[in-house]
Amino acid sequence: ATLSWVLGEREKAGELFAECVPIRRQLGDLRALSSTLNNMGVLARDLSQYNEAATFMEEALELRRQLGDLQLLSGTLANLALVAQDLG
Repeated sequence: ATLSWVLGEREKAGELFAECVPIRRQLGDLRALSSTLNNMGVLARDLSQYNEAATFMEEALELRRQLGDLQLLSGTLANLALVAQDLG
């Protein structure tokens, strides 16, 4: 998914990220799930889909709080701040 995004194939990247979510939920891999959701939020923001971006990032934020990973948590908070700024 990330490679597609870097290559400018944003729609394909979004589809691949979305395909990862149920698999990561089923596996119970909260760290990977939080990263996928955060990436989906960043991609949505890149596409000017700010409300969708916030929804993905807020779920990632909750997972990262559960994990207690302050570095990941701070990154998601910064991303949410950018979305808030975009929304005015």
